[in-house]
Amino acid sequence: MEDKKIDILAINESKLDDTINDDELYIPGFEIVRKDRMLNGRNGGGVYLYLRSNLNYRVREDLIIDKLECLTVEITKPRSRPFLVSTRYRTPNSPPDILNDFENLIGKIDGLNLELYLVGDFNINMLLGAADGNSPKLRSVCDIYGVKQLIKEPTRVTAQSQSLIDLCLTNTPDKIVRSGVVPLGISDHSLIYLIRKTHYTNFGKAKIITTRSFKNFNKEDFLRDVAQRPWDDVSQFSDPNEMWEFWKNQLLTCLDKHAPSKSRRIRNKNSPWISYELIRKMRKRDFLRKKAEQTNDQSHWADFKAARNQVNNSIKYAKRRYFNENLAANKKDPRKTWQLINELNSRHHKRKTIAHIEIDDNKISSAADMAEAFNHHFAKIGHDLARGIPLVNTQPESFLISADKTFTFGSCCTSEVLKLLEKLQVNKATGLDNLPSKFLKFSGQYSCTIPNIYVQLIDLLWYCSN
Repeated sequence: MEDKKIDILAINESKLDDTINDDELYIPGFEIVRKDRMLNGRNGGGVYLYLRSNLNYRVREDLIIDKLECLTVEITKPRSRPFLVSTRYRTPNSPPDILNDFENLIGKIDGLNLELYLVGDFNINMLLGAADGNSPKLRSVCDIYGVKQLIKEPTRVTAQSQSLIDLCLTNTPDKIVRSGVVPLGISDHSLIYLIRKTHYTNFGKAKIITTRSFKNFNKEDFLRDVAQRPWDDVSQFSDPNEMWEFWKNQLLTCLDKHAPSKSRRIRNKNSPWISYELIRKMRKRDFLRKKAEQTNDQSHWADFKAARNQVNNSIKYAKRRYFNENLAANKKDPRKTWQLINELNSRHHKRKTIAHIEIDDNKISSAADMAEAFNHHFAKIGHDLARGIPLVNTQPESFLISADKTFTFGSCCTSEVLKLLEKLQVNKATGLDNLPSKFLKFSGQYSCTIPNIYVQLIDLLWYCSN
C-alpha cells in the first residue's frame, strides 16, 4: 500500500467483528469503511475498504442488502459525475436465491445511472468451459444490465485446480485503462485490480472546433434559396416552440447547403514563443534523427546533433525575448506581470475543493451532506433574521407609490424587427441555436419573409403571455 499508487483496496473475508477497532487496521494515508459479517451469527466473512484520505466519498446505505456481504461507496471527484465502488463476498455453496438478491442490487444500481466498479470473491468459476452451475445465472445478470467482467485469467491456482472466482464487474468498461491479476503469495487467491481513467487537464492536447466554410458561398444564391423556403407553413403550428423549431430548421437547411459545417483541430499553444520558423527547424531536426538512426552513419549523426543544438539555442532565445518584451509592455499591469512570472516558473494555480466542513463540532466530508448542510443554513437564515427584527405597525403597502398606469406587452411590426436585426453584432460567437448573427442580419435586409416570420413568432409569444 505504501509502495504502489493504490487509491482503493477491497478486502474480502476480513473475519473482523466488534472486538477489533479500526486503529488496529490503520494504514497511514487511508480511511477504513467496514461491513462485518452479521449473517446468522456465523464467524468469518466480512468485507471492508481502504480509501485514500484525499478521496471524497460517502457510504451508500441504501445499497446495503442484509443477505449480501456487500459494501458500496460513492466517490465524488471535482468537475465530474460521482461513481460507485463496491466489493462483494459470496460464500461457497451459497443458496441459489443469493444470486437473485445480487440481481436486485445490480438492478437498483442500474436505475441510478451511475458508473459501477464491483470487485470481490464471488466463488463462481467464470473460466470458459468450467463446470459451475451458477456461472450461467451470473452471466445472464451481467448481460441484462450491460455489465462486463474484466478478469480473464485464473485468480485461484492450486496444485489440483485453477479457477476464476475473483471478479471485476463494471458497466463502463471503456473507462478502464487496464485490469489484471497479480500473484501476491500471501494467499491462494491472487490480487485482482483495475485502473480507471481520471479527468485531468492536458494543456498540449488538441481540441476540435466546428466552423462554417465560406469557400463556395454565394450571397445571392443563399438569399434566393431563403426566399423559396416554405416560411408560411409556420402558421400551421400553435405552439411557439414548434414554430421556432420549424423556422430555425428552414434557415439551417439553407446554411448547411451554402456554408456547410466543418471541424478542425486546434492545438492549445502552451508555449507562445514557438514560432512557425522554430517548428520548421524542429521538423528538420526530427528528420535528421530518423535518418541517422536508419543509416547509423556518423556524418548523419553529426548533422542531427548540429540541428538539435541549433533548435535548443533558438528556443532559449525566443523564450527570453518573449518574456522580456511582455514584461516590459505590461510593467504597469501587476496582474499581467504576475501571470507572466507564474508562466515563466511553470506555476499553475488549481482550484482546491473543500475536503470537509465542521458544524457543531461534527466533521462533514461527503459532498452531498455538505450541500445539504449549506441548503439547510440558507433555508432557515431568513427566519432567523426575521426573529431579530422588531415588530412595527406600519403596513408594507404604505411604502408603495400608487400609479394609474399598467404594463402590457405590445405587438411589433416588421420595421421594428429589421431595426433589431441591424443592431446584431456579427463578430459575436454563434449561440446554441447554431444561427450566426451575420446570416440573420443580411437575411433580414434582403428578404421580407424572414422578418415577417419573426413578427409572427413575437406576436404569438405576446398573445401567450397575455
